[in-house]
Amino acid sequence: MNWDALGAIGELIGSLAVFLTLIYLAVQTRQTSKLLRATIREQRTESSHRLQFFAAERFADDDQARLIYHNAMFRDWDTYARQRKEGLIDDEEWGTQMIIWNIILNSDPSAKEAWLSFGGGYSTDLRSAVTEALATEVPENRIT
Repeated sequence: MNWDALGAIGELIGSLAVFLTLIYLAVQTRQTSKLLRATIREQRTESSHRLQFFAAERFADDDQARLIYHNAMFRDWDTYARQRKEGLIDDEEWGTQMIIWNIILNSDPSAKEAWLSFGGGYSTDLRSAVTEALATEVPENRIT
């Protein structure tokens, strides 16, 4: 075997190693992306739970507490809208969120009133998302 043949075999092995490395990196990137989405989903759930506990503890008929709660809820929603824009929320999850926001805004007059009063102060992403949510058709078999 001459040096040219050995050089060609070396190049072939090197090319194969680069190709396998690229496949490995693609798999790792995909796994990291899934992990990031799961972490974000968990943080949103935790945030929602904090809001629910706040509401349960503070709401009697206190309008100021209700406004504070709605502001916190809209801030949470703003995070969802921004994450959607960044591609961190998939279509199925986003569709479900639109239905939930529609139900909240149309079943809780104070939520809708708070949005109409303060919604202009939130991000364009959230304002667009709420407009989309209000236009979303709510399934007949929804839980109320």
